[in-house]
Amino acid sequence: MLVRIVCLLACVCCVAAPAQYKAPRTSDGRPNLNGIWQALNTANFDIQAHTAEAAHIVAEGARGAVPAGTGIVEGNELPYLPAALAQKRANQEKRGWAIRPGTGKATRWWWT
Repeated sequence: MLVRIVCLLACVCCVAAPAQYKAPRTSDGRPNLNGIWQALNTANFDIQAHTAEAAHIVAEGARGAVPAGTGIVEGNELPYLPAALAQKRANQEKRGWAIRPGTGKATRWWWT
């Protein structure tokens, strides 16, 4: 009986802790970020906290609207250079307004 208890304790004590996760690396040692990246929250509109906005085109209705979001940045501040902040604002203003030639009319593309 004592031998069984000692064997049981030895087995329990010898179980190794799970190894720490090691992210895959590329051949040059950098993290391998290949794969599918998808935002399942409002971070695809803005990673900082933002208010809801109506669609720029009334006919788009809710499809073109931006929902409010709490953001994913801790402290909600990013250290932008002044030129980069101006570029970010310019990009936000033109989002959804890129016009590409279509068949018989101009087609709006949301991703540019």
